[in-house]
Amino acid sequence: ESTEPRKRRALGIRKKLYEFYVAPITTFWFFTLSYLVFLGFFSFNCLVKTEEAVTIAEWCVFSYVVTMGFDLFCKVLILETSGLRQKLRLWLGRGWNVVRTMAVLLYGVGFSLRASPERQQREVGRVLLVLDSVLWFLQLLEIFMVSADLGLYMTMIMKMVVKAAGILLILLVIPTLVEQSVQLFNAA
Repeated sequence: ESTEPRKRRALGIRKKLYEFYVAPITTFWFFTLSYLVFLGFFSFNCLVKTEEAVTIAEWCVFSYVVTMGFDLFCKVLILETSGLRQKLRLWLGRGWNVVRTMAVLLYGVGFSLRASPERQQREVGRVLLVLDSVLWFLQLLEIFMVSADLGLYMTMIMKMVVKAAGILLILLVIPTLVEQSVQLFNAA
């Protein structure tokens, strides 16, 4: 064995770019920024008037959700357990996967109704998409959990929200029912 140090070869530009883009921190920030752009488009779609024809912004959101759906499907398939039922049970055992799956499925139903030529179905689809936006914004909490400063607080908040879900439901539903019943007092 020789005691000469090995000569290091400099990485080529292609290898440097590859290593940069597959680094975990780069993929995390790329996902986070693209998710924020997605939420911006989704919010825009929920806040503007719904046109009869599907807009380009809505198609962009649709393509992101379809991509996310395929990604979730692939993640289920590559689980190391045998049998689809066990894979689904393992997959749905993690709360964030349930939220993501519900968000993708609800978006699919909402978008298909929104793309309908009938006005009533478009309105129902819009309502479903607005409700679905809550699920997509909830997933920001998972991103915040990675933060060294916010992570512990997010974990505590999530545990408290799960335990207080019944009380929160009552606090949100009852005032809404009262308000609607007062507003629609003389409605046919």
